[in-house]
Amino acid sequence: MNKSTLFFGRALLTVAVCSFFFNPSLLLADSGTDKNPAAWQEYNNPKSGFLFTYPTEWELIDDFLYQTAGALSAGTGEGMWTINLQQIGKEEDSANWIRINPRQFQDEDGTCMTVSQQQICTYSRDAGVLAILKKIAASFRLQENR
Repeated sequence: MNKSTLFFGRALLTVAVCSFFFNPSLLLADSGTDKNPAAWQEYNNPKSGFLFTYPTEWELIDDFLYQTAGALSAGTGEGMWTINLQQIGKEEDSANWIRINPRQFQDEDGTCMTVSQQQICTYSRDAGVLAILKKIAASFRLQENR
């Protein structure tokens, strides 16, 4: 093999490797409809007062009104709507859950985004889960007729 063929072969290999590692869409571990938020399902519970979309490969595992002790004793009925989402089939992987208005979330151990005074959080460090967290936050909105 001559030197020019070897040089061009290595250059082509370098370009291919760099294209793979520096293409953000290839780095995200999204699968299926995770890549297409337009195909996601919508969470819509009039009691919670907000809407958001999430991947069809994810499911709601908790959806409830959390009332603080002060709100309960005052009889105001005030509280925060709490939602937990997980990837289907990954019940034991709670570090990768996405939580909306979690009761006792430790910000220093995870990532939170505030949208319309609602907290959207995860303990995950996985790039795919963090990308989904951002997409959920981007789709989050308050219901108009509340």
